[in-house]
Amino acid sequence: RVVKKMDAKPSRPDMGTAGRAQIDYNMVLNEAKKLLVTDMRNQAFLEIVDHAIDQGEVMRAADIVDELSTPELRDTARARIGVGLARRGDPEAAFAVVDELEIDELSAPIRLEIITALMATKQERKSFVSQ
Repeated sequence: RVVKKMDAKPSRPDMGTAGRAQIDYNMVLNEAKKLLVTDMRNQAFLEIVDHAIDQGEVMRAADIVDELSTPELRDTARARIGVGLARRGDPEAAFAVVDELEIDELSAPIRLEIITALMATKQERKSFVSQ
């Protein structure tokens, strides 16, 4: 029962740096896998990828990419990871993501997104990271 599970936990979980409870990615991923509608499951996975990137947990985001059902969505996730790395000031890792793309035609626009993120001013990059 839900109430019993809640009784076993402290009433106020440890809070992260942004004032939010720490995320148990494995639990959230398991819940996403229960979604029977493929589009909904993919949307959930992309949300988890975005959250991981925002939290600076790029390796966690990369681990989720293979859960996506189509090459287009996997490359979308890779693009988001590359841009996230660029915004954090890691150009080598950002451009390495381009080499992992499954759809060759996407390499040019994703490379441009990474360049654009890298060329953002220090203040702009700071605002990306704090969002």
